[in-house]
Amino acid sequence: MTLRKPLTIAIGAIAAVTLLAGCSSGGGSTADFCKLGERYDSVDATDQAAMMSMMKDLAAAAPKDIKDDLNYLAEALDKISSVNQDDQDAAMEVLQSIDMVRVGKISEELPKKIEDVCGK
Repeated sequence: MTLRKPLTIAIGAIAAVTLLAGCSSGGGSTADFCKLGERYDSVDATDQAAMMSMMKDLAAAAPKDIKDDLNYLAEALDKISSVNQDDQDAAMEVLQSIDMVRVGKISEELPKKIEDVCGK
């Protein structure tokens, strides 16, 4: 059995979580943060390169109260997307290094936090 399907599911889960995130600003202006959020909704969650680019932009622009969470999501997505899916041991090691409980918690809290920042 290969880990291709679990890795694909993990990438999809993180991508879905980040789509809920919508916007972010790393100490930048609220307006810049929310502009990114508006563009983020149009990113194809199946396009790993586009998702990584957007997540990095969001994490860089995130307000400090959600910056750590967005950085964690960006790092988790980066780890998963960079693993050789044919190397089961490496893939399992990467999956075990990601706190999916934290990802789930972030996914539940992030939409409200973004709504609070962007007023949407």
